[in-house]
Amino acid sequence: QWAAGLSLGYSTEPGSFHIGRFIHPWRDAFAEQIQQFILLPSRRVLQQFRECFGLGGIERQGWDALSQAFGSVLAVGAQHQNRRRNDKRLPFSCVTVPNRAQSASSSLRNLRSLIARSMTTTHDLHVVDTRPLVAPALLHEDLPTDSRARETVANARSRIQAILRGFDRRLLVIVGPCSVHDVDAARDYARRLALLRERHAAELEVVMRVYFEKPRTTVGWKGLINDPHLDHSYDINTGLRLARALLLDLAREGMPTATELLDPVVPQYIADLISWTAIGARTTESQTHREMASGLSMPIGYKNSTDGSATIAINAMQAASKPHHFLGINQEGHASIVSTTGNPDGHLVLRGGNRGSNYHLEAVQEAAAELADAGLPDRLMVDCSHGNSNKDYRRQGEVLQAVAAQVEQGSTHVMGVMLESHLVEGNQKISADRSSLTYGQSVTDACISIESTEELLDQLAASLKQTGTHAAGVPVS
Repeated sequence: QWAAGLSLGYSTEPGSFHIGRFIHPWRDAFAEQIQQFILLPSRRVLQQFRECFGLGGIERQGWDALSQAFGSVLAVGAQHQNRRRNDKRLPFSCVTVPNRAQSASSSLRNLRSLIARSMTTTHDLHVVDTRPLVAPALLHEDLPTDSRARETVANARSRIQAILRGFDRRLLVIVGPCSVHDVDAARDYARRLALLRERHAAELEVVMRVYFEKPRTTVGWKGLINDPHLDHSYDINTGLRLARALLLDLAREGMPTATELLDPVVPQYIADLISWTAIGARTTESQTHREMASGLSMPIGYKNSTDGSATIAINAMQAASKPHHFLGINQEGHASIVSTTGNPDGHLVLRGGNRGSNYHLEAVQEAAAELADAGLPDRLMVDCSHGNSNKDYRRQGEVLQAVAAQVEQGSTHVMGVMLESHLVEGNQKISADRSSLTYGQSVTDACISIESTEELLDQLAASLKQTGTHAAGVPVS
């Protein structure tokens, strides 16, 4: 209808075209399709197609020939034009009522078998659209790294590796917004955090949390890369560009960054600018993510599973430290067979779970013992949010203080912490009016404010000073 300006009408005349709407394609299509049928009398179809598409030489050959000639045209047109511009969840099929049909009821009784015969396919039954994705090499060419950015990333990775191995006795602090939805606010936050990073450089290795991908328990906004305009337009090419541009700016300013890599394609676009990454609680058990992690160039934190168990994360650390061969893409965006060496710089992140928190001393010691039994370094990170704060952002301070007390008492198991922090505390829902959003406030999990972050980092740095160690692991002068 959109392509040819066809005037839709209702008819039961044999030979008419039927366009059936599959109302719920994720259910049984044939069980749901008998909702409404729009019939196109064949004479008008022929006439208007001739006029609109210059098909003047076509003669009326009878209904079977008509079905062969125009049925597929209408189906393709509906799928790739009408549906794409209107409701992407409404695929269409096109059939004709045979000459022998005598009534609407007999036509409808035969409709299911007609559609099955004329439209049966096993390919892309639930795919409504595919769009080209920019090749990683092209994005890198548009937004290339420079010596300053590469130095920021490489030096931060080296310092984090030293912390993991106990050569650097400072604490690694991954702190920043739950997710980035506004790159301008993220840049403002980075400028504020840079002052704290410099102030506590002798005790803390502060790395900004810059999360572009959000795993969802069910559905919801999946992050800046997936939906950068927050309007369900899913402009992923723009999302990748915004993400890389932000990371590049921060690296040039000397701010190392951390993220969670969720989609195994994304690392080709941004991983060269990341100093630390996480494999989340929902994906730690995934073979795809373990394979991906085995080829990443930065240290990786594996979060315990959502039930609070560390075993799955430990298994992931072991698996990702070994070589793997798997499907992926290369810098040109071509499907490739990827071979890796394995990533030895993995560590456990305790984030609590459905059964409660696991940041207290006994839980840390238990996890450290499990790491040692697996032949892995017994140093780990504590996530002060999520299950450990019982999803109450205001309790992150309590968790951090408990971890600081363990450090003061001489525990060597904790090598870092994570905090969810933004310019403004709390969170907000995404609204249709983007101008109504509070600047610098999370649209996913609630965060503490930058002012509260400053207080907590001051306290944590003070605890490190009392232990008498600094970056090189020797007494502070």
